[in-house]
Amino acid sequence: MAVNSCDEGKDAYSISVLPDAGTTNLQCESQLAFLGDSEVLNQSNTQMCLDAKLNCQNYISLEMENAEAYSPCIVDVDIENGNSGTPIANDDSKEKMKIEGPLIITVSINCHCMSMFYNLTVCDNVFEAADQSMTDKVQYGNNNPNILDTQEQKTLPRGPCAAPGEPVKHGATITTADCHWYRNSSQARTCHRHRYYRAKATCVFHFDLDGHSLIMLLCGNKSCDVDSGLFRVTLRHRGPDWSGLHCHDNCYLAHQRLAIVDPASGDQPLYNEDKTVVVTVNGEIYNHRKLKEKLTSHEFRTGSDCEVIAHLYEEYGEEFVDMLDGMFSFVLLDTRDKSFIAARDAIGITPLYMGWGLDGSVWFASEMKALSDDCEQFISFPPGHIYSSKQGGLRRWYNPPWFLEHIPSTPFDPLVLREAFEKAVIKRLMTDVPFGVLLSGGLDSSLVAAVASRHLVESEAACQWGSQLHTFCIGLKGSPDLKAAREVADYLGTRHHEFYFTVQEGIDALEEVIYHIETYDVTTIRASTPMFLMSRKIKSLGVKMVLSGEGSDEIFGGYLYFHKAPNKEELHQETCRKIKSLHLYDCLRANKSTSAWGVEARVPFLDKEFINLAMNIDPQWKMVRPDLGRIEKWVLRNAFDDEQKPYLPKHILYRQKEQFSDGVGYSWIDGLKDHANEQVTDSMLSHASFVYPENTPTTKEAYYYRTIFERFFPKNPARSTVPGGPSIACSTAKAVEWDAAWSKNLDPSGRAALGVHEAAYEEAVEAKNVTVMNGPQQKIQGTVEKTATVA
Repeated sequence: MAVNSCDEGKDAYSISVLPDAGTTNLQCESQLAFLGDSEVLNQSNTQMCLDAKLNCQNYISLEMENAEAYSPCIVDVDIENGNSGTPIANDDSKEKMKIEGPLIITVSINCHCMSMFYNLTVCDNVFEAADQSMTDKVQYGNNNPNILDTQEQKTLPRGPCAAPGEPVKHGATITTADCHWYRNSSQARTCHRHRYYRAKATCVFHFDLDGHSLIMLLCGNKSCDVDSGLFRVTLRHRGPDWSGLHCHDNCYLAHQRLAIVDPASGDQPLYNEDKTVVVTVNGEIYNHRKLKEKLTSHEFRTGSDCEVIAHLYEEYGEEFVDMLDGMFSFVLLDTRDKSFIAARDAIGITPLYMGWGLDGSVWFASEMKALSDDCEQFISFPPGHIYSSKQGGLRRWYNPPWFLEHIPSTPFDPLVLREAFEKAVIKRLMTDVPFGVLLSGGLDSSLVAAVASRHLVESEAACQWGSQLHTFCIGLKGSPDLKAAREVADYLGTRHHEFYFTVQEGIDALEEVIYHIETYDVTTIRASTPMFLMSRKIKSLGVKMVLSGEGSDEIFGGYLYFHKAPNKEELHQETCRKIKSLHLYDCLRANKSTSAWGVEARVPFLDKEFINLAMNIDPQWKMVRPDLGRIEKWVLRNAFDDEQKPYLPKHILYRQKEQFSDGVGYSWIDGLKDHANEQVTDSMLSHASFVYPENTPTTKEAYYYRTIFERFFPKNPARSTVPGGPSIACSTAKAVEWDAAWSKNLDPSGRAALGVHEAAYEEAVEAKNVTVMNGPQQKIQGTVEKTATVA
């Protein structure tokens, strides 16, 4: 792309984006595709102006006045036909452009912190509607009778459609004075958090200080056109690689793509052969190749793993969901009868929300923030369920034997368990982009890294990205996780990346974290913050997918409070409860903390086949038995305790459980509590039951998180999506009954399991425990390359 900047000495900094001479899809005389290829602006405290050119003529400009950019900005421009998401063709550059649906003009600005005003100009002599069902002449600005009164009056100069001081003849200028803007506690945020504006009427505008601004102009007059576009910009952080939209009557499917598999042709929405079935998917289908073998009569247009869903629906109707092996949330539209279905994976690894508007509309979105403005009621879509518009309700498609909490009796077979987990990890090496493993140095992430490193050489990913695994860890300097992760990385021979953060940096990020993960749960926020900061660094390295170790503690009773389980029946029922609620805690954290930066997290422990196998083991094998030398998660440790080909050093394999929020550094939690004590007074906490009668916070830390959450999500349905109740060291309310002393110390930290955690602070004690645990360290295998990065 060619970039022309303003002459030196001028106050304005402008960019004109023109097609390169040899670019295939961007010929000036033929068609328009993508007008801004992430040109980077490094100007600070300057005026910026972006001019897009079509057919060698100015037809749209965006001027940003009083701009203050505190970090490098990325500017993208995209213009597409809203019906198809394809470039808009023009056979004759001198004729008006024919459009068949909503014309979407997108200007995306990605900055850390920016304050500016906007002036958008469209010359409507460039466009005309293709049929009379749409407005004959697009009306903008003061020409539009639907514009509401403004709350902010700004006078901005006219664009290129008219000379200075002359009336606009062929178009009009939209300024902030022409649009109705509103702010409330859920949308107005301050600098270097997020500032979020939404315009009512012809122009729709969303600006996120750490995200993107979107301006959409639609030739149709349906309000849903506006909402579908707002959907996309609100969730663009989840999929910055592609924006797709399909419109059919009053049904709209919008998709933001993070390209992991088949980046070249897997853009969504996806279709069947005649495009009567349309589907948008968030997730990965690991068995898509085997499923395609059952669909030999079908024609596949892309290499996307998700396209198989449209064809399975054609072949099997609504009963195909149980055939899918992967993590997914999807919405499928059958245009033949305007019916639709929505479904979520068995455990709820990928998020999905469902909402209802007062006008009878039904909405689905990957994040709650896309529904909170337009839906009167919304819920977290239950995992393992499908919604059918034909049947008018939800029904469960995932019904494993363990779900009813019957006590299993299958003997423990370490080799069978090991092979099942290795298979789960290998499945998740399906990628066409660089990837790595989140390595905390604990048992779960270390096993993921060990298996991935062992099998990477024989995978297809190794052919593209090399056979040396990348691993990532974050923590306060000197934290237990950093030390343990470095040791595991040395042993496995990975290319290890260490990231550091301070308590203050974590505190500064809290508002962004709560906005993205959409919860006020204390444990989730504590653990999400370092993961959020790490994901930003990972994305900056060009990595778009990571493997993570979530789910093991729920399956095997790994939390320290399981030491107090009175019997195998109670332990098994508690593990069932924990797995059923994973979508509200660790799955939510792992997905949204990474997706905030356009990174995908895959979780091998939550593989459907692996869970069904592990939950069918007689729970007596999962009981903590000091008399037999069994600590928490003994069955998993034992399954990988291979003397001939060791996966991990013994002292790592038998390292005691450390919650992520603890392992990054114990002063992290203490710092959060101290900060909350400064923000929340005793009087505020004493009246908490009146201010927050639902899920009343019982600590100042919980109260502080709740106030932030309520600013972003003030509606009753939003607060109801967050679970409540007493908890000790991440337990359910039921498990608190296992120890009478726990009711007096309801802290979700693992350290709260008094008498269980062996090495909360003392490094010497930890070293002693390591020496006692099962023998000396194994010989280091391979070579190591480490990079340290300070966050």
